[in-house]
Amino acid sequence: MLTKIILSLIFSSAIAFAQSSSIHGNLIRIPFEASQINPADTMGSWISYSDSNGYINSDYINIVHTTQSILFEKSKEQDFTSLGLTTLLSLENFVNANSESCGWWMGYYDVPEPYIIYRTVPFRVENGYWLMNGVYNMSFLSDDDSITVLPRNYYGDMLYISGKINNKYLASFRKDSIGPAYDLYLLDLTNSPSFDTANAEKIYFDIPAAPYNIYQISSSLYIAGVDSLPYNGYGIYLFKFENDTFHFIKKVFNALDQSWIYRNGSLYIYEYPDLVKYEYNPSDTSFINRTAIVSDGGITTNDDFTFAVKHSGDSLFFYDVNNSQLVNTIDISGLDHPHGILIDSPYVYIHQTTYVTDIKEVPNRPLDYSLQVYPNPFNPVTNVVYTVPERGMVEIRMYDMLGREVRAIYRGEAEAGDHRITINGTDLSSGVYIIRFTAKNYSDTRKVLLLK
Repeated sequence: MLTKIILSLIFSSAIAFAQSSSIHGNLIRIPFEASQINPADTMGSWISYSDSNGYINSDYINIVHTTQSILFEKSKEQDFTSLGLTTLLSLENFVNANSESCGWWMGYYDVPEPYIIYRTVPFRVENGYWLMNGVYNMSFLSDDDSITVLPRNYYGDMLYISGKINNKYLASFRKDSIGPAYDLYLLDLTNSPSFDTANAEKIYFDIPAAPYNIYQISSSLYIAGVDSLPYNGYGIYLFKFENDTFHFIKKVFNALDQSWIYRNGSLYIYEYPDLVKYEYNPSDTSFINRTAIVSDGGITTNDDFTFAVKHSGDSLFFYDVNNSQLVNTIDISGLDHPHGILIDSPYVYIHQTTYVTDIKEVPNRPLDYSLQVYPNPFNPVTNVVYTVPERGMVEIRMYDMLGREVRAIYRGEAEAGDHRITINGTDLSSGVYIIRFTAKNYSDTRKVLLLK
């Protein structure tokens, strides 16, 4: 049977005239010990674009290191009347100008779900990073810079990795049930993205809980951030771990988000508007000696809470969190609309605006060519979403890893706008395929993995 190919008109848009404006920018890099900014030390690009039909907004949200590269995660959110809300995630390598998709999500869920995560949470394991978006998708960035996006399966795939326990990783899986419910396992993730649940130890909490951060305090005592189901709100709890079960001891903090870490006997946490430190008191399992390290908002930390930056007015203040010490102040009055700070010691990266356009009447055209394929891996259906800025001939073909064409997906003219082609791969064998997209002088490819 030939593969069924459905051309969807949902994503297509004809040219019309609309009011339009856009803000363009990049990242400027600032060393921790700099005495002033270097306006030429910039990289990347982002855009905020809107017209009467919707908007596109992109920015950089994370920095992750492999043994090969420094990669910047970019989020591109778009919401148009014909397209709906879509967020595409990619990793950019500024050294070789390479970009590769690492995740996506579309629309909203109508029911509360603890593991709906709109901004990727990176989690380091032995051979790379898990990039976690909960029920939307998980992807794995290997130390060789290859990316594997797990299939989006609301009922069963791994949703989140909370922390390390007895040299294994505590991971949450969605149960096949109507309400949010989870299976928890201690997994060996040394060969990520492969893992085995069949032979893994199943773990339990004696209260209904969806765990996020979890850290060991003593041989059997753990501190964990959890959503206590059903929807009693996020809190930080103490548990005693015995015989495959976390036994509830007490709630330590109430109604806080996931911005905290426990390290070397101290708890570092946001208590808005301050970044504070508590010391653990083993005599009564309490947290004492509250110290405000950075106060009055505008605070960004790196993932392990070792450094913090405060943005206030025309200045950046750099803090050594471990030593509760201000180490530098730098004037950024020369930057236009500085925002969105990322910390990657010994540098701070901050978004800045480079130019603004405001055009009253322009053709409602997309900004550039683009190609996305989701979900990836898939079984058996995936979507090829492409954008063309003007009417023209388009070809999309699928090849196997030997370069043999296995499918002529589409050949014909396409109007300017966003388009989607849904591919059902029921009659294809499991394996890696290449999807090639060409239009005018533009060409792009995506590797896709069909799992059966």
